[in-house]
Amino acid sequence: VFRGLAADEALEITFEPDSGAGSAFYQLTTRGVPTDASYQPASAGLEVERALLDREGKPLDPGAVSQGDLIVIRTRVRSVSGAVETVVVQNLLPAGLEVENPRLSTTESLPWITGAAPAPDHLDLRDDRILIFTDLPENQWRTYFALARAITPGTFRLPPVQAEAMYNPALLASGPRGEITVGVER
Repeated sequence: VFRGLAADEALEITFEPDSGAGSAFYQLTTRGVPTDASYQPASAGLEVERALLDREGKPLDPGAVSQGDLIVIRTRVRSVSGAVETVVVQNLLPAGLEVENPRLSTTESLPWITGAAPAPDHLDLRDDRILIFTDLPENQWRTYFALARAITPGTFRLPPVQAEAMYNPALLASGPRGEITVGVER
């Protein structure tokens, strides 16, 4: 009934004087996509960082990735509000990347990857994300590595890395958004 109202347009609803309590109910549904201008990284009790590295461990230029390239995703997380149990770190992947499953015997390993945190309590690898479930001590960075492969050429949005205490959603962090371009194989 009210479709097409502008966001700043006033809406006035009046009732007959003899309307009693419970005479009207309403539901308001909104949806939208945050713009780059409106999005801001957040930190409330947790801090999270992500870096994309090449196979030698050097910073990756996200504008110059080739189809077939191996990408190392280094994620660091820490609690600045005391020890926190059951934190989920969510690395959403852009459409042009695919997770390299470390459980497969054919998955490449890189010997330079050191300094990683103890194994997470649970690691969930999906088509579009890497989920790490772990406990965090107070004020100590935990570093996790994951491998992804550039599979589809194109320019893709890189969603922010996020961390949240599962049983205390007031403790959270999110990193910056970005963009990655995968070129045709060299």
